[in-house]
Amino acid sequence: MTSKAVVYTINQNNIELVGTSLFSLIKHYDSEEFLSILLLVDDIVEKDITILRAFSQAMKKEQIEISVWQMPQELNQITSFKVDVGPMRYHLTKFFLPRYFSGFEEIIYLDAETLVVGNIAEYFCAFTDEYAVGLVKKIRGTKNSQTNSESFNSDSIIFNTQEYNQRYSVDDLITTINTCSTEITMNELTYQIFKENSQFLPANFNVTDANETFEAERYEQECIVKNFKCSAEKNKPWNHLALLNNWDREFWINFTGMKSLVFKVHNNAESF
Repeated sequence: MTSKAVVYTINQNNIELVGTSLFSLIKHYDSEEFLSILLLVDDIVEKDITILRAFSQAMKKEQIEISVWQMPQELNQITSFKVDVGPMRYHLTKFFLPRYFSGFEEIIYLDAETLVVGNIAEYFCAFTDEYAVGLVKKIRGTKNSQTNSESFNSDSIIFNTQEYNQRYSVDDLITTINTCSTEITMNELTYQIFKENSQFLPANFNVTDANETFEAERYEQECIVKNFKCSAEKNKPWNHLALLNNWDREFWINFTGMKSLVFKVHNNAESF
């Protein structure tokens, strides 16, 4: 087993977005170190699982292993949110990843609405193992503003599993989640839980729209992870046809590359 892993949560509604993000991650991975990609699946047809697991081999990245897992059972103990279906189920999953995958030293969680445009190995290198969690601050404001409110953006996050499991017990996490307000946002909940034991990473590991991340322009040339989750729905590349900016172009390049790979894998698989 490898010491580093990347985790996605995937269902039939977000499978094309996860497939695009996964394709972009593999395409840009530039390291000889072994990497595990762990897909936590909900309601996925078997043929799609077969195709996804073949991505790294078809892209000739033999140092990457893709495996499929069931969702953590701890979700069944959540009573404050509806977690049997819907986005909240996948948001809350990240809090239990270090316990579920305790055999790995470090785990990166990526939301389905992310694109990896740099070498994900740099993400691991930037994280200091004295912290339980590494994430990017979400700063709202303009260049000329004197005050900016801060929170955490949890759509791209890295865990030190040993440190995390020592600091956060499953029972305590479940209690915190079950006693919080149902009106709380995921970023607010993340801040509430992780504010004491987090390393703040540069914005290039979770680049959002320039009007939402204070110094985003500074990092776009060195971007590792582009995050569309915080974008207005109309601005997300898959919700319009025109190429409005470089991020639209980057998304569709990876999307069409992913689709071409799916055709290749599908045509070569003996089981189809």
